[in-house]
Order: sequence, then C-alpha cells, then structure tokens
Amino acid sequence: MRRSTIFVSLALLAGCGAEDMLGGDSTDAGAPPDCRPGADLFRDECLPRRDDPAQVCAYVAALGMACFDDDGDCYVRDCDGALPLAVRDVVGDCDDTRADVSPVGRELCDGADNDCDGDEDEDFEIGAPCETTCGEGKYECAVDDPTQRACSTEAGQSAADPEAIELCNTIDDDCDGEVDERCRVDLDPAERGAPRVCGTALVFVEAGALVSVPDGGVGTLETRPAVTTVVEGPALASPACGDAGFAWLVLEPEGDAPACVEPADGPRRCRAHLWTRGADGVPRDRTGLAAVGAPVVAGDAVFWHAIDGGRLRLRRARLDGAGAIEEAGENHSDPAVGGGDDLAVREWSGGVPEVLLRKPGAGMGERDLDGPEGQRPGPPALSADWAVWSLGRPATLWAVDLATGDGFQVVDLPGDQLAPRLDGSRVVWLDAGTRPPTLRELDLATGVGGEVARGDVSPDDFTVRDGVVFWIAREAAGDAVYRHVLPPVF
Repeated sequence: MRRSTIFVSLALLAGCGAEDMLGGDSTDAGAPPDCRPGADLFRDECLPRRDDPAQVCAYVAALGMACFDDDGDCYVRDCDGALPLAVRDVVGDCDDTRADVSPVGRELCDGADNDCDGDEDEDFEIGAPCETTCGEGKYECAVDDPTQRACSTEAGQSAADPEAIELCNTIDDDCDGEVDERCRVDLDPAERGAPRVCGTALVFVEAGALVSVPDGGVGTLETRPAVTTVVEGPALASPACGDAGFAWLVLEPEGDAPACVEPADGPRRCRAHLWTRGADGVPRDRTGLAAVGAPVVAGDAVFWHAIDGGRLRLRRARLDGAGAIEEAGENHSDPAVGGGDDLAVREWSGGVPEVLLRKPGAGMGERDLDGPEGQRPGPPALSADWAVWSLGRPATLWAVDLATGDGFQVVDLPGDQLAPRLDGSRVVWLDAGTRPPTLRELDLATGVGGEVARGDVSPDDFTVRDGVVFWIAREAAGDAVYRHVLPPVF
C-alpha cells in the first residue's frame, strides 16, 4: 500500500498543470480562482481534468491530505477526511490494486471495468451473434488475447472453456479456419530425426548432436524449441532414453559400405560403438567398435543385440557403467520394453525369427507369441497388455492380447504397415502404402482409430507416449517437428 501525506502549494505546481487547473491567470489573493467551465472548487482549488493523470497527480499532491494510492497510478481509493462526491468522481480509482485500471485505463475484454466508467467489456459487443467455420456462435472474449474478441461456438474458442485453445489434434478447436496452427516448428537446415520421449522431455538427433527439449516435449511449438545438448559427436543414431539416462549408437562405416545392414537371415546390425550416459552425466563407450543393434532403455539398464564371433547375443548393462556387461539371451534380437521387467524379442532359429515374450520378473520364463505360419515378423512393440509387430511382405500389423494370448490382424490396408509403437492399448504406425506416408493410430481394445497426419516421415522418426505423438517430417522448406494429442479413449 502506498500512503502519501503531501502538503504542497499550488504556486509550486505551475509546471505540473496547475495553471490549466485554475483555468487561466492566477487571481488576486483571497479571491476564488477562475476555474475552467464546468470545473468545481474544493478547498478553493479547481478540480483537475479526470482524463489527465498529470493534473490529477498535481491536484492530489496539493490537497494537503493523506491520500491512499495503492497501485501508484495517481488515482486514489480514499483520503483522510471525507471527499465530496464531485472530487471522488475526478480523482477516485475504481480498483486501486491494479495500475492498469483507472479512469484513463484501456478497456480490455476481460470481464473487468478497466476504464472505471461503470461498464465491463463495453467496446466488444459481447454476446452478439456471429458465424465461424464451426457454425453459428456468439462473440466472447478471446481466450488468449484480452485485446480481442472471438466468435465462439460450443466447438471452440470459449472463454468459459479454456481448453478450447487450439490443440494439436487435427481439429479447428478455436474455429479460426486453421488446424493445428500452433503444433509445428521449423528447424534449422540440418539432418535430424529419431525423436524419443524421455519422461517429460523430447530427445532427438540434430546436426551431429543428441539434444533434449525439456518440459513436455515441444509444447505448443509456437517457436523453435530450446534444446539442451546431451552429447555431441558425428554419426549419432538410434537414441534410447529413460528416467535414468540415455543410450545411443555412434556409427562408423567402413569405406563406401553402409554402416547398417539387415540380412535376410538375421536382424539389423550396425558397425558402431554403443554409448551410454547415466545419472552422473558421464558418456561411456560400452562396446568399442562392434556389430550391434539399436539399444533400448529399461529402468537403469540398457539392452541391445550384438553379433559376436558370428553368434547373435542379447546383452544388458547399467547405464552408469557400474558392473559388467551381462549376457541376457542367445539368438535374441530387437528387445522391446513392456510393463515391469517384461521384454519382447525376436528369437532366431535357422535364420527364421519368432516373437517371444520374456517375463523374468514374474518367474514365468518365456512364452511364444504366435503369429500366422510362414509370415516373417518384424521387431516387436510391447506394452503391459499388448504386443504388436509388422508381419509379412507387404507388411501388415499383428497384435497379441497378452492376457488371453489371442492374436489378430490389426488392419487390412494396401502397402506396408511399418514400425508400430505402443502406448497402453493404442498403437501408432506408419502406413507406407500412401504418398506421402500416413501416420495412423488405433485403440486395440475398442477398435477405434484414425489418421494422425500425412508427411515425409521415416519409420524411425516418430514416437508416442502418454497420448501424445511426436514426429519429424522432411519438407520442402526444411525439417519440422510436429506434436499431436490423440483423442481420449472411452
């Protein structure tokens, strides 16, 4: 609170508008001042103009009374001693807690009387009928801009429903004729990809570095996301992450040969180093140069497959470098993490893979997840209740309900259906049978799904977690990160 007791002579305030307040030349001593037309007298002084803060400041200072101005805008809530109504109408403040509310305040569309005229939002015709792309509506204050009104319908842009701000869900939530206009950000021209969600952060490879976008991924993507460099180095690939740290490959091709290959009788492997970084923040080369598969993080551990002495082995190690590298299985590849200690892997026999569920934490050992005979399965995805993988050529999707063991074909679409990702009972995958490819989603429990987006997206460049899909698309203007909120499942 600001309480000022000021005794100042009007003669000292001539430079602060006192002459104007007096209405012209000063009068003879003892004679009442000649005020401007319509101005009243109080204590033998002319009242100032209400719309001139400089005059009001000078007048309040000259009152010779202790006046209360809590917000510092010269308009007061009270003065010691009663002020006549005519004086209060000129120097009084209708809300002395806000400097932006006064008789000279700008009226905003916010449900407040910003200019102290007794009316709220009078400049915005609130409640008048209007038309939007969502149908007939009425004008309300814009949700995110108090200087504007917006045409509202039950479909969106309602001040009574703040969630009607534009979301990343392929719907025109705010009824402005644009869809997901806040859900895209251009990135600097450089190769990037492989987004992963780590807790509340989004991680991806960008221009020779593994970078992290904290706090919910890329948010609404109104600007280029601020990134934190996790580690820098050439040829980074296949990042994996979790609450305890990160794992990634550093590719080292030999001559003109590609760094990664996928033979017909075995899993994909890369000539690379596998690195990890645990909670201590120290990067460690765990394998040296080796033939390794993409890592996956589970708790404080990392799993990957490797070709060692011509044999396929699954391996496990701590992210922080403590302890030795352990053998986690033979002839197993492409581990996927599910609930608890569950892993889904591809088991190879005679160059033919099958999908296997491993539940060591529950003491249940291993269990085959059967698919159609003669159909080669791709790398699996796993959640607490479901396993999904691509199957055959052209590839379709196959799902197994882990509670019952029942399997079924997820979709019947032309072209390859690739790279499934699981988020609970939701599966998101890349439909490569369309041009450009299409990201699709389906709830396996209800059979309800739809199209997420179309774009130049590769199988490694999208992810889903907690109902949010992130992807990186190659576009003519450069790469862009997108974020999409899946509709709720009922």
